[in-house]
Amino acid sequence: MESKTELLNEAVSLGDGNAILTVVLFLAKSLKKTLFYQLLRSHTEAVNHYVNYLGTRMQLQEMTDILQVKLSKIILQMKQFSIACQSPQKRLQKLKTCLRNHFAESKDKIFVDNFIKLLEWQQSIGTAELEGKSVIDSLAYTCEHHWNDNKSSATSPYMLAQHHRINRRQFQWVALNALAKNSSWNEIETLLVTKGWLGGKRVNAILPMDQVVIQLHKLKAPNNVLHIYFELIDDIDKRMCVAKKLQCHKEVIDVSV
Repeated sequence: MESKTELLNEAVSLGDGNAILTVVLFLAKSLKKTLFYQLLRSHTEAVNHYVNYLGTRMQLQEMTDILQVKLSKIILQMKQFSIACQSPQKRLQKLKTCLRNHFAESKDKIFVDNFIKLLEWQQSIGTAELEGKSVIDSLAYTCEHHWNDNKSSATSPYMLAQHHRINRRQFQWVALNALAKNSSWNEIETLLVTKGWLGGKRVNAILPMDQVVIQLHKLKAPNNVLHIYFELIDDIDKRMCVAKKLQCHKEVIDVSV
């Protein structure tokens, strides 16, 4: 059994689909079905090649059996992940063990790995506020408390967003809401607006300016702040519509003039 396991490991490490399938077919003929399935359970790539092979030959019963083996592995992975998360004191250690033992060859490895990195980051911040918080909640926290940290610093919201592949739109929306809690209107402007021709302002955001105005109004931004973003709504009709909706009478007058 050991030599056959090594044979399959070698084929998988080569990454050659034909070699993997050849070895799998050999193992299917030379091993008892229970041992064959047991061996495949830890080699997802081999299972995928074998399932594809069975499908092209309409060997549906065998394909169903193999897929059940694959499903049982997923269930086991999720169960082990759940167990690892149960103890806050030993969560990181147990998750790393779980990653090594149950997700080493899984396509879900990246998600477990990212979760571990998030927990490590939360621990490094050293606040109970982040206990059990998601990536987005963590981003909101660091935007609120560490916005002015060096962008290459581990505590920087930019670094957290980069590590967890938070897209620009989501980053700007979370940052806008977090910064508004501190009335950090200048920081929001730096995030969303840049200088244009002749000292004017132009949009540096993916977020639609009408949504920005509505949200800032909801977050109690002063009128002079709202005015900046009103002027960046290119569509005059939309600007008028938003001004009327928010009962910003000065903006209604400015658009009408």
